[in-house]
Amino acid sequence: MLWSDNDLLLATGLLSSETDMHSGTPHADTETLIIYEQPLNERIRTLLRLEHLFRTARQGLEGDSELHSRVCIDALVDVLGVLSRGDVRSEMIKELERLANAMQALQDRPDVDDTQLRRYTDDCQAIIDRLRGDRTPLGQAMRDDELIGSISQRSAMGAGTCGFDVPAYQMWLEQPAAARRTTLERWFNAFEDLGVATALILQLLRGSAAPRHRRAEGGSTQIKLPRNNDFQLIRVGVHPDLGVFPEISGSRYFVTIRFMEQPDTRERPEPTGESIPFSLHTCAI
Repeated sequence: MLWSDNDLLLATGLLSSETDMHSGTPHADTETLIIYEQPLNERIRTLLRLEHLFRTARQGLEGDSELHSRVCIDALVDVLGVLSRGDVRSEMIKELERLANAMQALQDRPDVDDTQLRRYTDDCQAIIDRLRGDRTPLGQAMRDDELIGSISQRSAMGAGTCGFDVPAYQMWLEQPAAARRTTLERWFNAFEDLGVATALILQLLRGSAAPRHRRAEGGSTQIKLPRNNDFQLIRVGVHPDLGVFPEISGSRYFVTIRFMEQPDTRERPEPTGESIPFSLHTCAI
């Protein structure tokens, strides 16, 4: 059986049945909006990349074709690439500990649900214990796999995993779908603790801010951030009918949003001069 960030968070009470895992906010607030996210530090940037790769790998697992298997393997190989850039396990543990401490500081406040707060804190601690308990380097089982090693070496080259480049890969892809899925699930499930930690941190972070409705006059705006919070993630919601997307840049103290138009993909995006309504989440715990 595959681990699922959605199922695990529902089981622990961190994700209500009315919450959209892709937006992190209730459907009623975001069902008609495209949500764009901008991380404000490297830790959150890494988490967003891992989340994207795990979702892509899962989508590949849901199909039976050779293409589906390739999508899954390419995503998992990219996960190994992300893990090679630093000590991701330690970063995960530090962030979970920070979240647990922040939530413990909210105890005994009259406006806080103590039962839910304890559940959140316990879930953070449970995942910390799991990450600390397994000292095997993250992704080591895949790194030790000879086939994955061959695929990884050729992946940087365009079309580098053609049959004549990696014939062992071609042979593996010709196996029945059930046999391929068994192997893919083994590789995917090796990242269970990492995937659950990623989902938990991002879910708590996204849920930390309610949307505020703003308007960018002339297509751009700069927003000052309160200095008493260490903001980690900016989320901007835009209605698709407006035909614009935001370019977001920011720091701990301010965020600049410039809305761009690109009606023809053959042309460069251009700043819009229109007044653009949008929703803004400034996320911090």
